[in-house]
Amino acid sequence: MAERIIHTLGRPAPWIPVLESELTDSPNQLATLSFDQVAQRAVERGLLPFKPPAAAQLPNRDAMLAATYAQQAGKTVAWALAAMRQCWCAGRDMADRNTLFLAGAASEIHPNAIEKIFTLKSLNAQLDAATKSASSAGVTHTPAVRIGRTVYFGDDGLDAAVERMEA
Repeated sequence: MAERIIHTLGRPAPWIPVLESELTDSPNQLATLSFDQVAQRAVERGLLPFKPPAAAQLPNRDAMLAATYAQQAGKTVAWALAAMRQCWCAGRDMADRNTLFLAGAASEIHPNAIEKIFTLKSLNAQLDAATKSASSAGVTHTPAVRIGRTVYFGDDGLDAAVERMEA
């Protein structure tokens, strides 16, 4: 999905990590598609080949803490691309901390930094605050693009957001 966001928006946008599992009971749009349907969308959009992990998954707290740390270091997009490539193109499990270390290495975040993030209270608080803020803004799942007071969700919402930006 990170590849899709960059290709579709075509311009810089803030990436704010949130815990999707705490936003709503609604399923992520991609979770409602079969792996074959997601793979077909990737091919149609010229994205990297799709190799799903053993089970569909939302990034867990550890993964989003790493993303929050990457945000502080100015490496959110690089980390998100690396993590999503590990998960959806290499079939690695986001719950496996080794996957997070690989994403960190690919985005030039030292392994010692990745190791420390899991216990930082300030990072946990920042992630919780971002999740609460997103929920208050009406975000129910990710990715979400907010333009004015309108929030666009999921894969199809990216296209609608681009149409709105170009109008």
